[in-house]
Amino acid sequence: MEEVPRKRTHGFERPFHPLQVVAWIVFGVDVAVYAVCGLPLIRQQDARTAVALFFAASVACLVVATYRATVCDPSDPNVLSPPPPDASEDGENMCFCPMCNVQVLPRSKHCRACGKCVDVFDHHCMWLNNCVGAQNYHAFFVTVSSVSVMIGIIVSTCLYLLVDIFANEELFDWRTGQVAYLEGVPREFFIAILVTLLLINVPLFLLDSQLVILHVFLASQQLTTYEYIMNKRDQLDEQGDSGAKARGGGPGGLVRTHIRTLPHWMDWIVFSRCGRRRRRAPAGEKTAVERIGSQDADREAEKESQVVIGAGAPAPPQPAGAAELPTG
Repeated sequence: MEEVPRKRTHGFERPFHPLQVVAWIVFGVDVAVYAVCGLPLIRQQDARTAVALFFAASVACLVVATYRATVCDPSDPNVLSPPPPDASEDGENMCFCPMCNVQVLPRSKHCRACGKCVDVFDHHCMWLNNCVGAQNYHAFFVTVSSVSVMIGIIVSTCLYLLVDIFANEELFDWRTGQVAYLEGVPREFFIAILVTLLLINVPLFLLDSQLVILHVFLASQQLTTYEYIMNKRDQLDEQGDSGAKARGGGPGGLVRTHIRTLPHWMDWIVFSRCGRRRRRAPAGEKTAVERIGSQDADREAEKESQVVIGAGAPAPPQPAGAAELPTG
């Protein structure tokens, strides 16, 4: 029997995800080192003030948005407050989640990491240790955008200072002497610090900028990350085997025959992690959701074989599939 994970309310619940802790440490050290060893060495006072203001604003937005995205509970409203049995619901558009034991909204998916259905499920973010859904998607997007701006400022400043060190050695030494705590520090120390910041932040900037572009594209298509992945997989399946039956976006998902997609080098970031985590069941063995779906299908076949007494009865709710797509 499959173990049902404990329901998590938000991303600050223990245990913290290792990548969540890594993010706190890396960005905390990043901000501190840049503020101490990078920002004070910008030559022009006006430029230094402007960069400091933009950098402070990006860090403030990052902290606030990250907190809001992490502390938010993105659960389906019916999971948070189950409706009474006699409440009138649009049964044709609702899905039943056997793990939450409640009817959920059409675009909700059950996250196995969080142990709950998430309203308009986008993905499970390990960096936030929380799911991203309708309630915290805006905060998530502000988070990744703020990271891109913050790291872009760090990378630009480091490149500028490296060029300045080799082009104006004496002037650079004079500027370091004007900062009390940097006086007497050898030039090689600053070179090592700047190179280290670049080695860490350039890959982060490229990956985060790619993530921002991806979510701008998804917003233009009115798709979540989960729906995009499932629809693109269907298109790839159709291209690989024209006779294969398309899986669709899964029960409760937004299914389209064809959607605009990005080239692989632009969306690999969401497929790479998903491909490793998604395991196929052994031949002849069904997952929990597939077993429930089969039971529903058997019940429907049994009903159809009987005499229909009333007409116009609403169709039974479809099971809400469990999402297995944790991405960053």
